[in-house]
Amino acid sequence: MTPRQVTLVLDQGTHASRAVLVDGNGTVLYRQDQAIALDRPGPRRAEQDPAEIIASVQQVTSGAISVAADAGWQVGYSGLATQRSSILAWRRDNGKPLSPVLSWQDTRGHAFVESLTGHAGEVRTLTGLPLSPHYGASKMRWLIDNCPEVADAASKGNLCIGPLSSFILRHLLGRDRAMVDVGNASRTLLMDVRARRWSTRLMRLFGVEPGWLPGITPVRQYFGVLSGTGIVLTASHGDQPAALLGCGDTKMGGGAVNIGSGAFVMVDTGDQPVRHPDLLTGILDSKEGYATFCLEGTVNGAGSALDWSRKTYGISPGDCQRWADVCEPPIFLNTVGGLGSPWWRQGGVPRFIEDNTARAPGNAARIAAVMESIVFLISANLEAMRNGGHTLTHLMVGGGLSREDALCQKLADNTGIAVRRVSQTEITALGMAGLAGCIPIENPVDREFPPRSAPRLKTRYRQFLSLIGGADA
Repeated sequence: MTPRQVTLVLDQGTHASRAVLVDGNGTVLYRQDQAIALDRPGPRRAEQDPAEIIASVQQVTSGAISVAADAGWQVGYSGLATQRSSILAWRRDNGKPLSPVLSWQDTRGHAFVESLTGHAGEVRTLTGLPLSPHYGASKMRWLIDNCPEVADAASKGNLCIGPLSSFILRHLLGRDRAMVDVGNASRTLLMDVRARRWSTRLMRLFGVEPGWLPGITPVRQYFGVLSGTGIVLTASHGDQPAALLGCGDTKMGGGAVNIGSGAFVMVDTGDQPVRHPDLLTGILDSKEGYATFCLEGTVNGAGSALDWSRKTYGISPGDCQRWADVCEPPIFLNTVGGLGSPWWRQGGVPRFIEDNTARAPGNAARIAAVMESIVFLISANLEAMRNGGHTLTHLMVGGGLSREDALCQKLADNTGIAVRRVSQTEITALGMAGLAGCIPIENPVDREFPPRSAPRLKTRYRQFLSLIGGADA
């Protein structure tokens, strides 16, 4: 009997490393997670331990391979998805880390970014991104200026600095060649998104030498063989573009929303990068000589905003379950993690706006307010897309928070766009499996939420926009 063919997907995220086995029909057969820590050693700082990340990736990889062997499955291909905009420095000769991983949430390079404000238009034109400390270039500059080990390696020609994905590839494949896929490279503020190569102008602007950076590769290519196995790695990409692909076909007037710790709103724009003053231009897929692009909106405070509210107010799981019964929650100014698109600023302290004549809201009402704020932030990005000429007939939604029926219904009601929730929540894994194994992705719709009349919800949305627009920068 011919063994069942499966693809191994490694998904390295902010809070966990995950291995998923997907068969040729796009069915998730197995998943293993290993939690990792995120440290916040000071204001604007968010770090992770590179050794812990590598150990966790290796552990879940080994576990998945063992499960496949026991089941008689044959792992034909593998793919790597990673958190974008997280960077570190390491020795080029042996791969030893020279710094912690500076998370995408880390903005310690803000002062350097502010000194480049006059170049913001040029940066956006070349990269498709706003000038922001969330992206990799200012983090690289900070490490070079503040870490003696990094500066010493640079002076000796032994420095490699770049996206986390490149460091993981170095250790997964056991190769001393430094390489980074174009999707992760595009999140550094150093890559010309149209040409898909490092920009001499941008490297000079940020003071980054070309010899320090990994070589840019397509998303889909032969990267090498996982160390100690015969399994080839044939795709590497950022987690969110992979999630868009994992929602199935979104070309026919559809967009995709992945709602996890953050929420990401994406639309496939085909083989041409589309510029938008308030949204991001990204790489959806690429192979040698060819690429497709996407337009993306970013919400920082989704699941992370719920975590913030639970910790701040000691909210119980029971309160979280009752939120959908709250009819008129207060407005929550959701600036958890800073305001992403279309505002691109810090936004002040997260807070509830309460009616002075009413008592303070209960915990269920607070959760309802946070859930509505997620809907409102997503809606603002969809409104920006619509104003930019992108009319959407439906939204494909996935990710952990998409399991909340009331959230999906409110999103449909507030935007007037039908929401279609996909049945398989592992949309990043499905997208990467499609890229790595050339599997056509079909993620059936679990439930559709047609828009209903909701005038009070829309009134709160307009109040939210007015208040968030005036929130402290």
